[in-house]
Amino acid sequence: MLQEPKLDEFLVRFRHKGFSSYSQSAPASTHSFGYDMAFRMICKTLTTRSLAAVSRAAPTHCTPSCSLLRHAAAASVNRPPWRNDTNSLISLRNFNTATVARSALTDILQEEIVHEKETYQPPEEVISGPPEGWQLTETPGDTHMTLKKTHGSENIQIDLMVNDQPVDPGEVYQEMAEGDNEDVDVDVGVHFNASVTKGQQSLVFECKSDGTYLDIQHLSLELTDENPEESTYTGPVYANLDEKLLQEFPAYLEERGIDADMGNYLLALVNDKEEREYKSWLEHVQKFLKK
Repeated sequence: MLQEPKLDEFLVRFRHKGFSSYSQSAPASTHSFGYDMAFRMICKTLTTRSLAAVSRAAPTHCTPSCSLLRHAAAASVNRPPWRNDTNSLISLRNFNTATVARSALTDILQEEIVHEKETYQPPEEVISGPPEGWQLTETPGDTHMTLKKTHGSENIQIDLMVNDQPVDPGEVYQEMAEGDNEDVDVDVGVHFNASVTKGQQSLVFECKSDGTYLDIQHLSLELTDENPEESTYTGPVYANLDEKLLQEFPAYLEERGIDADMGNYLLALVNDKEEREYKSWLEHVQKFLKK
């Protein structure tokens, strides 16, 4: 057994120098933790051996203090190493709690994924595809969708985004599908832009529809290759136009296939897109948690 001066010298040297091999191979951020853990374990081992030696060397008839020391040594020798470290118990408890919480979360996500896959059905309008002559373009993970067609020498394009909708499109579509049109707020509907392009200029209509009407909210004339500055005059307040113009512009769009029927398709399309992106989001979150 190490004598007390040699023991002190050894512990101090180890405390400050550590294992040279560990020092060379381990990241710097782990040095302090590794040294402290090793230092504590060596102290426990040396203390246990010292107490055991004292217990063996003690006379049969010893004082109460000797008896207490012998019992402490025996307890130290017989106790499992992990029982001596309160920090280890706390760390183990926290680890188990975090593991259980993560497992519960992934299980709930799996239930939601299964539920969405089992209950969701694409709307008939989406299954049938876009109205005749229109070509739909969309990308998974991107809520922006476009429909394009030509009308004579004109290029017609509709742009809409799930993220731009003022209310939950799924809720709106469900109300429409159940025939509760009378209870649907007049302001509820899918928002989209329709542009008619000739050369370097486009008429851009900001529209809204719930499938039973088409409402033009603003009309601007823009250059196709430039985004208008905030100070650019983009047109008058649409509702303040002459009554005849308010009648003719919807007819102008209807001639190009942009009407209430298109609004009904767009409402179903936005709902379908939101549902598909939601399921994909659930799956990606679940994969992230499982890493």
